Amino acid sequence: MIRSKNEESIEERIKKFKSQQLFEFLPDNKLLTKIKAVEGDIGLENLGINEDDLQDIINNVSIIYHSAATIRFYEPLE
Repeated sequence: MIRSKNEESIEERIKKFKSQQLFEFLPDNKLLTKIKAVEGDIGLENLGINEDDLQDIINNVSIIYHSAATIRFYEPLE
């Protein structure tokens, strides 16, 4: 899940993510084709994920890596 940021679309952000030097060391770059960007926002109800993407996740996803965070240090914990 990714959100647009500073006028940059999720497609542009995921393309930039996949082009990082870190991934050059993968033995098989086909692994990167399995990454799909889903637009959302952890601050919204149901994570801001639309119904189609939610059904796709339910039906096809077996692994999710969570790296979402806020940099607002005075947010309520709930």
